[in-house]
Amino acid sequence: MDFGELLASVNAAESLATASRASPSQTGSPRGSTASLPIVCALDGMELLALTKRRKPVERILLCGNLVMDHLFDVASYPEEDTGQRALAARKALGGHAGTTARVLAQLRGIRTHVSLMGTVPTLEDPDTASAVSQLKSEGVDTALLEEVGGHALPTSFILSSQDTGARTIVSTRHGVRELGVEHFSKSVKRAFAEQEDLGKLCWCHLESRQAPDQMLSMAECWRRLCSEGNSSLAESARTLRPLSLEVARPTYGPEALMPLLRRCDYVFFSQEFMAGNQESLLGKDEPVVVDKEEWKQKDAIRCLRALRKKMGSTEAVWVCLWGKEGAFALDVDNGNEYYEPAVEVERVVESAHAGDAFIAAFIHSTCRRPGDVAYALRAGNAVAGRKVQQVGFGDLQKGLLGVDEEE
Repeated sequence: MDFGELLASVNAAESLATASRASPSQTGSPRGSTASLPIVCALDGMELLALTKRRKPVERILLCGNLVMDHLFDVASYPEEDTGQRALAARKALGGHAGTTARVLAQLRGIRTHVSLMGTVPTLEDPDTASAVSQLKSEGVDTALLEEVGGHALPTSFILSSQDTGARTIVSTRHGVRELGVEHFSKSVKRAFAEQEDLGKLCWCHLESRQAPDQMLSMAECWRRLCSEGNSSLAESARTLRPLSLEVARPTYGPEALMPLLRRCDYVFFSQEFMAGNQESLLGKDEPVVVDKEEWKQKDAIRCLRALRKKMGSTEAVWVCLWGKEGAFALDVDNGNEYYEPAVEVERVVESAHAGDAFIAAFIHSTCRRPGDVAYALRAGNAVAGRKVQQVGFGDLQKGLLGVDEEE
């Protein structure tokens, strides 16, 4: 039973319990009895009663960024210009980095956490938007913080996956839907703080870097300010109590432009595309590779992280770089500690789209469970991402964590 079904079952159970308290049961059960509840949900009666009583989540996580409708096409090989070919398979699915991360995180965190997605949509009446919102809610993701901004339709991505190389090519359009604004972000964070008693203590904010660096910086500073506002003791420890993470996927802006933003973030996830696109500016053309007995320390990913730290200086943060089949690399920017976790070996890649989003969700989940254990978070991220690439969709990704926890 997934999180959405569980919530539905708890709500249905509560409705039946309320009805039974209002009038005697037709079957002769005493007033207020929960004898009929197992029919609604395949849980032990005491478990269901406990869930019903503590239906308020303990904590809340905000994820801010893109919600997209993906059109995915599997092809034998990438088409040449001015040619045509028939797709081996095609499907339509909900996507977007933040939207996907929210869905996976809700699955991993379960009923204790209220996962909220903040982003822009044309209008809630738009057919694709209505379908997306319905799916998000069914999977346990809160959509109350979405902003209606107008436009022609929900943003769309067309994803070509080549079977002979495993490569993906993405073409996307916004359909006139603007990006998330700083004003809406500020209002939504204030609202989330005001709703803590009912929707859980605000414990994490994740930003997808889509806007210009100055706008993203304004959001990061807004988060910091609101976390510490009116509480001097919290001001000193806000970074550890309520982390701010950032995903940098596209090399639209270089490292220098992003440095003020990076200094405000506790965790930053860099894509391979970003690091590869800025590798020359970070490493230089002729920088020698330092030989190390640990081969992974010579890889481009960790070398780029080191070079970026050298340019920017130390700060209290952990930077993570995902590098496809090579795995995940991390650097504690404060003390210089380096981490590496190889990718999970799989027999066949079925669908690689959004594996990085699954990794980020698992990393956040694992860091909430064991703060400061970067190695554990990398293992968890790779395990969930490895399970994702072996299947279509995101069902049962939490099973990928079983092996990670068994190793401990």
